[in-house]
Amino acid sequence: MRQINKRWTQKGLALGLALTLSVSLAACGKKDNKEAADTSKALATYKGGEITQAEFDKFMGVNKVLDPQMASALESPEYKGFIEKQMLTQEAVLEILSKEATDTAKTEGEKKATEYLEPIKSWDKTQKDSFDQKLKDAKITQKDVEDYFKQTFVVMADMDAKVTDQQVKDDYDKRLKEDPHFYDIVTVRHILVSTKDPADPEGKKVLRTDEDALKRAKEVQDKLNKGGDFDALAKEYSDDPGSKENGGKYENQSVGNSSFVPEFTKAMAELPVNKVSDPVKSDYGYHVMRVDTRKTETLDEKKDEIRSTLGQSLINDFMEKKLPDYEFKSNLPEPSMPAAPETSAAPGAGASPGASAAPSASPSAEPSKK
Repeated sequence: MRQINKRWTQKGLALGLALTLSVSLAACGKKDNKEAADTSKALATYKGGEITQAEFDKFMGVNKVLDPQMASALESPEYKGFIEKQMLTQEAVLEILSKEATDTAKTEGEKKATEYLEPIKSWDKTQKDSFDQKLKDAKITQKDVEDYFKQTFVVMADMDAKVTDQQVKDDYDKRLKEDPHFYDIVTVRHILVSTKDPADPEGKKVLRTDEDALKRAKEVQDKLNKGGDFDALAKEYSDDPGSKENGGKYENQSVGNSSFVPEFTKAMAELPVNKVSDPVKSDYGYHVMRVDTRKTETLDEKKDEIRSTLGQSLINDFMEKKLPDYEFKSNLPEPSMPAAPETSAAPGAGASPGASAAPSASPSAEPSKK
């Protein structure tokens, strides 16, 4: 089941909305009686409420604007029914939990939503026009987006309030016990000597043999150990287009939430500071690495994020274990389970934070695994 949008729990709610929202309200056209009648039918019912076609259309419209990856997946007949079924369940969960939220959570959630949306008032005409067009294409208004955020923040505020300080501490301690580097934040440099051609979108074209790549990586390692400049050597040798012009640097990377390939993440976590690594082999070639800084985030620094993560777990538990008590019933056709999408062997750059049913990988030579 597609998880309740995990983006809600990320620090700063990294939904991409702050880059694109418009302050102007999209005009809401009038509907004739026939259309109103068509959209008034209940797509889902639950104890104490229902979700009409019109309500679901708005919910999906907002999510398509906020998550272009999901919008793209909905174009595929193979995935459309599956995604809509899951999203209808999510909308029901949001409605139920927002209605049951405490007055304190409702006040706090609506306040947070208002504060989060406040920066859109300073946007220029280009930003406003761009988002207005997206709203128009999705057949929603900005009020629909605002209502969605208010409902979401209310639910998260209510769930977060149910998480105790002791539960937060226990989770922090558990993570550290399982992996002492989990909360490490690292600034790392690397020079990738690739065996695959980064210009190949399929990630299959061979750039050089493994033997040649290792020889070149050792040459880089030797030059660095003799005092060579990392910035200059990265520009000369690195096959990672995402970092070579920046001295191979990736700043403030979380070990516990790393999107890098496992070999790279392990070296990033364990390599002594300011030591040039031996060539680290991954599926994409050899990485010559150096950790510039490493620090462990404290409980105080992580507590809000941990609380949100645990609050998200409460939502998931409700969906899986308690929703049946509300006699939730979907009137959408039962979709067939879509086949798992094929993924490229090459790593992808900058995957969208929203988990869609049909993610696509964009190949690059970065040490990313997604």
